[in-house]
Amino acid sequence: MGEVRLDTDAGVAVVTLAASQRRNALTSEMSRDLIGALDEVDTDPSVGAIVIRGEGSSFCSGAHLATLAGSGADPTAERAYGELGVIYESFVRVGRIRAPTPAASGVRRSARV
Repeated sequence: MGEVRLDTDAGVAVVTLAASQRRNALTSEMSRDLIGALDEVDTDPSVGAIVIRGEGSSFCSGAHLATLAGSGADPTAERAYGELGVIYESFVRVGRIRAPTPAASGVRRSARV
């Protein structure tokens, strides 16, 4: 998988969005890879939890702007509809993961005294 990595260790799956140069914005290809990784996790009985993380300073900035702009001319065109559809499908697929998914912010703040 190009911009999505899946690592499993000791019952924990870690899915990493690896396109930090564009703040992990989802393209249709990256979305397909994300869906594939989540499908793989859901079929692995050894996985007891999953962590989804983003490389770099951003988790995921949403859909890639070039994809959105490309569909703006005619969002009903088959190609545009398909590209946007798979991105939205990946958002929904994250919400349907079977394994528990703890949430945490990657931002560290200094402790106040």
